[in-house]
Amino acid sequence: MIAGIALGGNLGDTAQIIQTVLHQLDANDSISVLKQSRLYETTAVGEKAGNRFLNATALIETSLQPIALLDVCQKLETDSGRTREIHWGPRTIDLDLIFCDQIILRSERLNLPHPACWYRRFVLDPLCDVAAEFVNPVFGKTFAELRQRLLSRPLCVDLSRLETSRQQVLQETLRNVFGMHQLELITSSTLLLSSDRNSSSAATWILLTNEQEGIRESGGLFEWELPGTFEVSMADVVHAGLDQPVCLVTE
Repeated sequence: MIAGIALGGNLGDTAQIIQTVLHQLDANDSISVLKQSRLYETTAVGEKAGNRFLNATALIETSLQPIALLDVCQKLETDSGRTREIHWGPRTIDLDLIFCDQIILRSERLNLPHPACWYRRFVLDPLCDVAAEFVNPVFGKTFAELRQRLLSRPLCVDLSRLETSRQQVLQETLRNVFGMHQLELITSSTLLLSSDRNSSSAATWILLTNEQEGIRESGGLFEWELPGTFEVSMADVVHAGLDQPVCLVTE
């Protein structure tokens, strides 16, 4: 099985910790590290996340099944001093399984592909170093294509499928944080003023409630995929999409 693992942290000597963990992965008899990305400095996502992060990705080949591979990754996190007192808080190292072949898995412990990988530049930029042409089986797009969608400015977000009151709250919140030049927000009222616009194709993200879970569309973002409340989490999601990771190794 071919799998992608995202690594990141912002406590201690993160660059060294990432290299140590990669060596430990490769030393496992059931795992071979095929490629590793360059190192990227990225914006911390979340109010309590702390300082900027360093992120990387490894492409591996393994005979382990996804849950067994998850167990290996979580043990490496613990052995490296990872604690979990604060959700999206500072950490020595975080290992996330991004994909395992073309497996689509939804379980209490593990979701594949990672449900947030398609809108996070801190995942997509290093991932494109090692698996740019790998197709995300949920979206039917390569990771390079998913990253490319985040590069347009203003970034287009379709709020029109939410209740009107929630559209208004999100519109005010996101514009206050990010301004008008970075985001274009499509609401029910803007669709009425521009009826010929195909918002689904224009939008990078289409926000959907849990009740709309059966509509999986390219770019659809569901409430259940976000920690905490939808409205509070959206600012963090947009931060992750607008981020411009800095590559620390050019060769």
